Amino acid sequence: MRFCSIASSSGGNAYLVTGRDGTAVLVDCGVSLRRLEAGLTAFGVAPGDVAGVFMTHEHADHVQALRLRHPFPVRHGLPVFAPAGFWDAAQTGPGLDRRVIASGRSVRLGGLTVTAFPKPHDAAEPVGYLVEDGRESVGMATDLGTVTHDVLSALHGADHLIFESNHDPVLEARSGRPPYLIRRVMGDRGHLSNQQAGQALALLATSRTRTILLAHLSEECNLPELALETVTDYLAGSPFTGLLATAPHRHPSPLYSRDGAEPARVAAVQVRA
Repeated sequence: MRFCSIASSSGGNAYLVTGRDGTAVLVDCGVSLRRLEAGLTAFGVAPGDVAGVFMTHEHADHVQALRLRHPFPVRHGLPVFAPAGFWDAAQTGPGLDRRVIASGRSVRLGGLTVTAFPKPHDAAEPVGYLVEDGRESVGMATDLGTVTHDVLSALHGADHLIFESNHDPVLEARSGRPPYLIRRVMGDRGHLSNQQAGQALALLATSRTRTILLAHLSEECNLPELALETVTDYLAGSPFTGLLATAPHRHPSPLYSRDGAEPARVAAVQVRA
């Protein structure tokens, strides 16, 4: 399997996963049409060849390309999968091929199976996804304020993880942001800190896990090197010996697979036992 981040920040989020048979799925589409199409094309995936778009929740930085007069999935004839709560809450453009995927349920598209699981966030019915091709798996959980049993159960032992490491608590507290926003970010339905991410990943990662991509880093209240350092400290006592990297805010990450990253355009460190 291969996967990458097309964008990963409060300015927009979109992630691509492809299976061994070439089946491609997109998780979230929170960037402009031009940026989304260019990102897919750069990784050798024609937008019309995407098998499906899977939405995690209805916040603007995840749904931008659905809110157009001619939404990205309509332009390319793609089905869009999301929980019923998403469809009730999201303000989307016309003509979407809406499909409902409930937490705990799976969808089979080509050689990929995509399973939704619940996560705590201040949205209508937020979910994360586990994407499998029969040999490998990519688990994704961003935009969550705490790590629940559902999250741990869904992602434990995945081959690859895209996992939120949003903020440093000290930088967040001293950010000068409005108090309500700081409370939201640091609350149980907000976003994970670097420390929370490290604690969770120490439980989730096994000797099978080859890649961890730290995602949705705050541009104001985090630094890639700080996230890497903090999470590495927590992983030191775990069986994980793979690649730990951060997703860039404003441009695509490398394309990751069991063989590593191609090309290496983001900060990454090899974690060894």
